[in-house]
Amino acid sequence: LCWAKLTPLDILASLIAGLVHDIGHPGFNNNFMVNSYSERALLYNDISVLENYHASEGFKVLINPYTNILCKINSNELKFFRKRFIQMILSTDPVSHSKILSLVKNKLITNDIFEGSNVELIITDNRQFEDQQEILNFLISFADTGHCCKSFDIHFDWSSRLMEEFWHQGDVEKELGIPISFLCDRKDAYVGKGQIGFIQGIIFPGVK
Repeated sequence: LCWAKLTPLDILASLIAGLVHDIGHPGFNNNFMVNSYSERALLYNDISVLENYHASEGFKVLINPYTNILCKINSNELKFFRKRFIQMILSTDPVSHSKILSLVKNKLITNDIFEGSNVELIITDNRQFEDQQEILNFLISFADTGHCCKSFDIHFDWSSRLMEEFWHQGDVEKELGIPISFLCDRKDAYVGKGQIGFIQGIIFPGVK
């Protein structure tokens, strides 16, 4: 990523954002949080509920005196780190995926970037932070959902665990009498078909 002109602080923020982006995840998605009027949904006004929570909880760990690995950087660097860190974690909200992908695709088309040619044009001097952020958002968003790019055994294990989580949510939604979220009804589960649709609609566009 030398063409992205990232500093060590950028890279540190990216690595830690990836590490804590799901910290404290309750096993229910944003749709459940909102429909059940959960405490977190009320706190974050139904907006990227879990992602806001993960960013908040993750940063609390970083500024805890016992776990503060950022204690040697100055206040301006900390503000920069925090902005980069928060935006990356918020970008893992699935509703942001299409927008994030479109921004990157448009950059590639506009600058005629293809197979490494003109790649340096993806970062402009007049909006370097924003351009970098869009790329970093894409990378963490794709990494968050791209387990199918790993070996079949890993993909199968992740998919199985995720489906059990979804079905558990559906069971709870049914008990609470609230709408059952997409993919969460175990009675209408077509895992193979769902995975094909996910790979074709979400993963392929990100790797083309």
